[in-house]
Amino acid sequence: RKSPSMGRVSLVLLSMFAGTAIAVWETQAGKLGAKAKSGRKKENLEKFIILATPRSGSTWLTNMLGLHPEVTTHDRECFGKAPSVYDGSIQKCVTDFVKSQKLRKDDGIEEVLEAMFALPESAESTAVGFKWMVNQFQNTSWDILETADYLNREGIKIIALTRDNHLRQCNSLFDLNIRAKLGMSAMEYRHRSSLIQETYSPTHSIPLDFWERCLALYEERRSHMFGLIKKMDMKNVLIVEYADMCSNSVDVMGRMQSFLGLEAEFNVDDKRQNIAKIHSGGIRDVVENWDENVGALLSGRFGAEVAKWQEGTECGA
Repeated sequence: RKSPSMGRVSLVLLSMFAGTAIAVWETQAGKLGAKAKSGRKKENLEKFIILATPRSGSTWLTNMLGLHPEVTTHDRECFGKAPSVYDGSIQKCVTDFVKSQKLRKDDGIEEVLEAMFALPESAESTAVGFKWMVNQFQNTSWDILETADYLNREGIKIIALTRDNHLRQCNSLFDLNIRAKLGMSAMEYRHRSSLIQETYSPTHSIPLDFWERCLALYEERRSHMFGLIKKMDMKNVLIVEYADMCSNSVDVMGRMQSFLGLEAEFNVDDKRQNIAKIHSGGIRDVVENWDENVGALLSGRFGAEVAKWQEGTECGA
């Protein structure tokens, strides 16, 4: 069911992302340029990784962390798609905060992550981290046991962001692909024209084969994520569910504050954070041809889960 105003409203929400990105960048620049605070020493810097699958709210969470006065985050996805540890996106990240850093072709996980977490002497932050998508980790040549061993040895914390309803996750991924074809970047929603505003709609007809491939993909990535988590020292792991984050963000960010040892509270109403949920309602409200595909999905590999997911909503909507 389409609402005539839904497309226009969604585009307004999406277009706010560019302003959020700029606000986060300006906040980070201020932290790095300020004089270091007395008290907590640089060697006690809290290091963290946001481990997530696509369309799980990782951009919102990364931005919220980046807007906190005690936290510095990389405002880009550092690992891209290339398996090479010295590919362009990683090299850009290691020079975000310390311009003189350079990676070598034979650098392994220790050298790369140490460079990612390095801050200049002038930085006032007490915590630093970045977003690492599960599929990006899978694209590296690093062994999962070696990775877990390094993270445990260095006391690096993992914020594991999960989204249990893979139906909603797949719908969001399909919508992302549609927007990309219209010139609306996955990360910045500035590239809009009157044509895009007229043609984009947040509801879609999604082919059965996309559902089958997508559900299998998310099941595999979730398994990979928890394969790493199970090898971690659990006192250094915080698991955050998407539905909790968008329905009770104050509670979730309170847990985040405690987990990272931050003094100041998060301001979840920060006006610089303008990312908003696009899709609401049940699955039939956002997928135009759901009734055509639901029978095949219920009788397929993920039938029991689909039966539960199709009846559920997220974020109280």
